[in-house]
Amino acid sequence: MTHVKTIRYLGLGSMLLAILILCYLFSFSLLQPSRAASRDSYAVLILSMDSGEFPRSDFDALFSKMHIVPSSLVVDPGISSLDQQNQIASAAARTGSDHVILLAWKDACIPALTASRTLPGMEAVVLLSPTLARADAIEPFGTHSPDIPTAIFDVNTKYAASLFERLSGEDTTLFPGLRDKGILTDTVHISPDGTRYLSQWSLPGDTEIQHNLLAYLPQVQIKIAEYIDTFVTGTSSADAPDYRSPVAGIHVMKILAAVVFASGLLLFFSSIPKGKSGAGKSGSPVEGAEDAVIRRIPVSATRAKYFRFSRVMSLVTLLSAVLFLTVLIVLQYVKPGLVVAFLAAWPVVYYAVCAVFMIRFFPEARIVPQIRYKRMLFSGLLAFLTVAGILMFRAMYTFSFLRPVSGWSGALLLLCVVLVFACVWIRLASDTVFQSDPEDSSSGKVTGNGNRLISIWIPYAGILLFSILAGFQLLAAKSLFLLAGLLISLWIRHIFRRTSGADGFAALVFSAVYLIIAFG
Repeated sequence: MTHVKTIRYLGLGSMLLAILILCYLFSFSLLQPSRAASRDSYAVLILSMDSGEFPRSDFDALFSKMHIVPSSLVVDPGISSLDQQNQIASAAARTGSDHVILLAWKDACIPALTASRTLPGMEAVVLLSPTLARADAIEPFGTHSPDIPTAIFDVNTKYAASLFERLSGEDTTLFPGLRDKGILTDTVHISPDGTRYLSQWSLPGDTEIQHNLLAYLPQVQIKIAEYIDTFVTGTSSADAPDYRSPVAGIHVMKILAAVVFASGLLLFFSSIPKGKSGAGKSGSPVEGAEDAVIRRIPVSATRAKYFRFSRVMSLVTLLSAVLFLTVLIVLQYVKPGLVVAFLAAWPVVYYAVCAVFMIRFFPEARIVPQIRYKRMLFSGLLAFLTVAGILMFRAMYTFSFLRPVSGWSGALLLLCVVLVFACVWIRLASDTVFQSDPEDSSSGKVTGNGNRLISIWIPYAGILLFSILAGFQLLAAKSLFLLAGLLISLWIRHIFRRTSGADGFAALVFSAVYLIIAFG
């Protein structure tokens, strides 16, 4: 027993250590000053048209090392160009600096270039993975428009070279670019006056994946810092710090936190003994099942009815999964931007279908808990650390991790949390009672779920296979991410089902973890 407790507390300690590491990494974002120390200090305004995936914490830590105040703005894509400029102007004014560097990501690059032509206090523009909505979008720009240093960091695309040629007046095909030695390097073109800079990277995968991957590369982050030091702030090469160590350190700490966090969960899970029925001489359950729950065993007629409904439910969920997969494939050709969001919502649909069949048995699955308060407190602490850790990991790769959730989006998110929690609880509680061994109701061992669990994976596996065969590499990567997120959520649900002994608690943790991963 002492050995088991040692492993359990070692796992909990590992999770605490991972949380502390993540808190340190987040301190670069949360504890950064919101305004520059003076009007002469430099500030960076990071622009994006999407509040989703972006290594925001990496750049916050990088600019902190450079002593530059970072801030961010999600540019509204649904408003006019003039209103977008007003958005950027207001955000730039809030930095309190007369030397604002615009760092624009993907679709926000053209609004950033437009703003840099007219807004005062703009020091430089850095375009990261720029995308072009229209072919004529670059026509307003030229060698002196904008009249400030402009850099382009992109993969090897004709558009990036054309944009550089438009801004610099140089032909990238006449002279070879500068290239460093190494496995992952870039080709650099610099205009004669030093005001235009192009860094092109060769990465695996199609262009869409490369565009999304570029901002996450430590080498690209280092190059951006070196460009700002050399061409914007005017730091001499002798005085310029080496950013390789701090950037590498941040990434190593993230990997370390992930490994320690996962190890803590695994250690804790390995210390949970499987419950066994029976009682000791004192009449209490044996070790490992001392906190078991007493469930009312259903009569044979009710049990038989449950299995009849269960077989029908298996067929309906299977048909629903196939129909859902068909809808996803059609959407990819009609409205591709909705495919990932619909796929992420599939567990909500799946468990809602299950709940329709199982809710009639939910009253039969009521429990009389005999769970010690220490066990629930310990489970609650573990759940808090788990959800907090996953939330921080997810937020580190989100552009606006402090964005408010309000209006219809907030109401929809809350509805999803409640719906997933309720439906998963109904499913778990019904299965635990009716599929547990009638001779051993305290074990909570559920059997016969294999055929039904197949249905929940069909849309993920189907869209993954379809995207690979059809050449949609970015969709394949996002499908794989959601598939891994569901697998992690189900594993964590299993941990807390055994740890707490309460189906409702396990359902609550599952709904929180999955929705953070899928919609965070």
